[in-house]
Order: sequence, then structure tokens, then C-alpha cells
Amino acid sequence: MKILVLLIWMGVMTMWVPAQPSRQSARDCNTSIFCPGEELVYEVTWLKIPLGQVRLRADSSGVSANQILYHASAFIDSYSGLPFVDLHAIDHTQMDAVFYSR
Repeated sequence: MKILVLLIWMGVMTMWVPAQPSRQSARDCNTSIFCPGEELVYEVTWLKIPLGQVRLRADSSGVSANQILYHASAFIDSYSGLPFVDLHAIDHTQMDAVFYSR
């Protein structure tokens, strides 16, 4: 399992295709590096063999204790047909204005 995670991470570092934010959230993008609704899609490959996809989505932002918190989600999926591997994971995080996870 550790090898699979390492292979996915190496694939993420090699290729990415960013998506454009929606019009509704475009005004929030003027003041922040995170745009609510923005989704980044990483195609994971190893030696040109497609392994899966990692999608990072910037969710809403909110205020807690007078501090802006950004909510983000990561969806990790392996492609069907890979032998011995069926990976589907979801991870959520909250970050402050200097991008430390809370």
C-alpha cells in the first residue's frame, strides 16, 4: 500500500490540469489564493501507465474566532482494471490564511 501511495504522489508531481473557477466565486478570487469551487485535477501515471486521478477541490471559506478558514477536499481514485489495486479515498482539511492545516 505504501508503494501505491508513493507511486500516486510521484504521478501527481509530474502532471496537472487546473480547472477554471465558476463565475460566482470569481469575486472571492481577487482577495485570496483559494477560489471557492475551484477544482484541480491531477492525472497519475507511472512510466506512461495511467494509474488514477487526484482531484483537489477548494470548498467554501468561513470565519472562526476572527480568522478566515479555507475548506478543501481531496478525492483520490485509481482507475478500474488495475491489478491488485482499488483505491478510493476522500480527505478533508481546513487551512488558515497562511495555509496551516487546522
